[in-house]
Amino acid sequence: MGFDTVSLKTFENTNELTSILTEVQKDEPNILLFSAHFQEAVVFVSAAKEVGLSPELFGVLIAPSDPAFTIRLGKDAEYILGTAQWTTDSPYYGPVFGSAKDYSQLFRARYNKTPDYHAAAASACGVAFQLALEDAAAVNREKVREALASMDIMTFYGRIKFDERGMDIYNPMSVVQIQRGSIVTIWPEHFATGSIRYPTPSWEERASELKVAVLHFGHIGDYGWTYEAHRGAQAMAEALPYINLSEREDAVGPHTSEILRAYAEAGNKVIFCHSWEFGESIEEVAGEYPDVIFMWGAGTEKKAPNAGIYFGRMYEARYLTGIVAGAMTKSNKIGYAAALPIPEVVRGINAFARGVAAVNPDATVHVEWIGEWYNPPKEKKVTISLIEQGCDVITHHSDSYAPGEAAEEKGVYYISYHSDMRRFAPHVFLTGAVWNWTPIMTDIVEAARNGTWDEYSGQDWWYGLAEGGVKLAPFGDAVPEEVRAKVKANEQALMKGEVEVFPEMTDEELRALYYLESNIVGKLPPA
Repeated sequence: MGFDTVSLKTFENTNELTSILTEVQKDEPNILLFSAHFQEAVVFVSAAKEVGLSPELFGVLIAPSDPAFTIRLGKDAEYILGTAQWTTDSPYYGPVFGSAKDYSQLFRARYNKTPDYHAAAASACGVAFQLALEDAAAVNREKVREALASMDIMTFYGRIKFDERGMDIYNPMSVVQIQRGSIVTIWPEHFATGSIRYPTPSWEERASELKVAVLHFGHIGDYGWTYEAHRGAQAMAEALPYINLSEREDAVGPHTSEILRAYAEAGNKVIFCHSWEFGESIEEVAGEYPDVIFMWGAGTEKKAPNAGIYFGRMYEARYLTGIVAGAMTKSNKIGYAAALPIPEVVRGINAFARGVAAVNPDATVHVEWIGEWYNPPKEKKVTISLIEQGCDVITHHSDSYAPGEAAEEKGVYYISYHSDMRRFAPHVFLTGAVWNWTPIMTDIVEAARNGTWDEYSGQDWWYGLAEGGVKLAPFGDAVPEEVRAKVKANEQALMKGEVEVFPEMTDEELRALYYLESNIVGKLPPA
């Protein structure tokens, strides 16, 4: 391809890498490729930075496809290219697991983490054996071997067909790149979820960057809470060119505190902990890193002098969607599938119910509890239960689009939550209550960089419709003009402060809200 190989080096232990790369630097390579295992790759990148080796492209086998690579290296992992045999974005579909995204969701529901290609490859082996056993119709090693040898199938992992050596050679490798803390597929082109960022800035150019991390509760592929936080973080990084962004999915669990420490140790100066579940870990860790700002998403109180809270006045958008639901129901029974009985969720239910009552005093809101933030099968089951009780408009406070799929299948109206989920219920979609995290994340990071973070009242950011923190999804075709006009009028009144959803309550009371409005059918567990 017109390149000259100026250096070809081998090493026996990582202690040699600094001296080897010092020699390589003299050749001023445009491209530097590295082949070894995960731990060696981490040392390699650190050694390259230490000696100031700044090629236009870093290529590292395997390690960049592991989320731990970015956690260990922080911003130093940015721009590095790697290889993967499969990603959660792979456009494959087949028996047993469905699509690559379906497999990822099932895996996460079972193991509470996102699968890498090693897990997917192991599962693909199981699929191949299952299909071979079915084809052989017997547990006979020769017949099963013949079935495997003649196999040619498409699966969630890709095409499985073996050559005469017994090797599966039909799946192409993918090239990924670390971009703003995320693993992005950049090749082959028909698999790509993004474009290459090239050339790589020098280490000196990167030194002035501010490292910011966004730690997520769930998986970006939920198209809900985590998906919108990811979109907000990416837009924030686009708006602030000095930002070096890292993201971590599935950061809530038994090792949450260790994850926070790892990102603080990696030099991140602002860490967004984007879920209510991070509270205890922030309280435990923040004091150990006084020069790091920890922001608690959906938080209710300051956990440390260097910890703040941020959220959106989603109850304003909920009130507006309640107006839509109250106007569109024919049975006067509206279903609400709710994750967990905490004040955040209860506040949204009550705001929605107040919106319903504002236009339809005869309608009732029927609430059933899912018991989890993200569990697509349970979300769908609860939604179907509400529909079977006669609810002809469905909404939810949960992370996936499963309630929308249930509404579409059953032919009842659907109002989404977290994001615009029209694509999953195109024929029954009315509107949705949507997060927009870009303004609040941008303002917080700018305050941190400008040294004004401490000056913001209570370090408590709570953005509503007026600040752009929450919004409505565009209306579906079924929503008549008179309903749209009523919603728009109320939206303007809320933004101007002429109308309040809970005029009798302070912010402190709203954050502790734990009762149900009189037009709600359902129960709250004891607080």
